[in-house]
Order: sequence, then structure tokens, then C-alpha cells
Amino acid sequence: MSDSSTRPSVAETKRQFLAIMNDLGELYERQISPGLVRLYWEDLGHLPIEAFEQLVRAHRRDPVRGRFFPKPADLLAAAEAIGGGALSADEAWTLALEVFDESASVCATEEVLTAAAAASGVWATGDKIGARMAFRAAYDRAITSQRAEGRPTVWRLSLGWDPELRARAAQAAVERKLITQEQAAPHLPPPEPEGPAAAVAGLLTGSSTVVPFPGGDEAKTRRRLAELREAITSAGRRAEPEGPSRTETIAARKRAALAALEAHRNQHAKEAG
Repeated sequence: MSDSSTRPSVAETKRQFLAIMNDLGELYERQISPGLVRLYWEDLGHLPIEAFEQLVRAHRRDPVRGRFFPKPADLLAAAEAIGGGALSADEAWTLALEVFDESASVCATEEVLTAAAAASGVWATGDKIGARMAFRAAYDRAITSQRAEGRPTVWRLSLGWDPELRARAAQAAVERKLITQEQAAPHLPPPEPEGPAAAVAGLLTGSSTVVPFPGGDEAKTRRRLAELREAITSAGRRAEPEGPSRTETIAARKRAALAALEAHRNQHAKEAG
């Protein structure tokens, strides 16, 4: 199983960081100078960009702190509050068992994925007890580092090879508000067509699914779609040559054209003579 996220470059992270700062400036009517961005980057640039965005979002929605433009300390305080909701070691191990399954997909925190990677070698040997001990040690280190750096809990999709399980895990993560709909979208099936579009698709593919049409002119609309389907079918029948194969028909036409051309040349020669 592999983590679906790819780490952006430092340049891309700085670009996203600046965009978030500019959004803050617009919201709080504050001018964002290069010097201000530099100071915030020094204090908060070590965070993953998703974590920084999560802290800014939490600050904006705080009924007390959110009334003022946040200082770095305000955002780090939000990180401490969010980080307090980290998974226990036992809860994290339950997720790690799913991470070890190559076919399964699971939404887990960065700390769970880091610790699972550290214990995966022991797990592969079949030593489940040793794998759990290695996982707990790595997880405790990851949580200690998270809290020391003031990083909030960030959830990510770790994808297995089964596409159906990917879609289920992504949808469940969205419903639990662990990730956004945009993050899950690449792993979800496309939406089914609705209304008239679904009816047209059904008629053209021969589907027996009946889709109600909006408005009161349903019968008229269905009749027109039926005529459209018949026209498409008739056009297909006309495209198929009757009797000889298509190749034979084309060959016959070529011979007729050559004969006509030869007759024209003979006639022209006679007139010229």
C-alpha cells in the first residue's frame, strides 16, 4: 500500500504559503508585506502546507481569536488544541493493521503512516508482536515530534490495489470529514447521469432504465427521443451495404470510374483525330 500524496517542492510550498497569507490579508484587510511573510515562514514554514492551511481555517472559525489577524503564536496555539485529538497508540495500531494489507485502502494520520512504514519490515517476517512493539515505539516518537513542532493532525489516504476499496475508503473519509471532497475525487467513480441526459444515454445504449423527465411534457419528450434513436439506428442500417461486402462495393465503384475515364479519353482522342 502506498501513500496517495506527493510532497510538493519547497518552491511550490512557498507559493501556496504565500497564497494562504494573501487570503488572510484580504479577509482581515491587512497588507501582507514580504517581511511579514518571511517572519511567518520562519515560525510556521516547517509545517506541511495542509497543516498550515488547517491551522488558518481553525483560527478563522474560532469565535474569539478569529476576530483578529492571527499571529504565529495564535496559529501554534490552534495546533496544540487540534493536536490534543491525536489517536491513542491502540487506535493507531488498529489503523496500521489496515495499512499492512496491500489490497486495502485506509485514511490514516501522517504519524500512523510513518510508524507503519517503520514496522512494516518486522510485520513482513510474520512477527506480529514484534511489529506491534516497533509500531508503538515509532508512533510515540512521531506524536512527540508532532506536539513539539506544534503540528496539527493531518489525515491522508493510503491506497491499496483494489479500486473498489479505494472508492469506499475515500467516500468514508469524506463523510467523516477527515479529508475534503476535492482530495477524494480522483478515487471516486464519476457521477451517474441524471434527468434527460440519463434518458438519452439509456435510449442510445438500449438500457431499460426509465428516468422521469422534468416538467409536464414527458410523453412528447420521450417520443422525440424515440425518434432520435430510430434515426440513429436507421442511419446505421443504411451505412451497411446490401448484398456484396463493403470492400467489394468500393472495388466495383472504382472499376466503374476507371471505365468511365477510359471512355472519356477514347472519345476525346476521336474528336482530336
